[in-house]
Amino acid sequence: MSYTKAEEDYLEAIYLLGGNGGRVQSVAVANHLGVSKPAVHMATNDLAKKGLIEKERYGDLSLTREGLAVAEEIYGRHTLLKQ
Repeated sequence: MSYTKAEEDYLEAIYLLGGNGGRVQSVAVANHLGVSKPAVHMATNDLAKKGLIEKERYGDLSLTREGLAVAEEIYGRHTLLKQ
């Protein structure tokens, strides 16, 4: 499955901020990406519908197993491109 650049950015941010798979608050993702909290809300709803993240009450986000695998692949690809 292919993902948009924005979806990749959100998955990578959750991956990095959550310590490679832990929980992260949506406000931290907003700050990291320089976007609004409503933008994070909309984007993460879409990622949750695709089964890539889980959204908890009060804005906590975490990657599913599938989401973690996708995020690791994205992070690896981005790291390689930066080198």
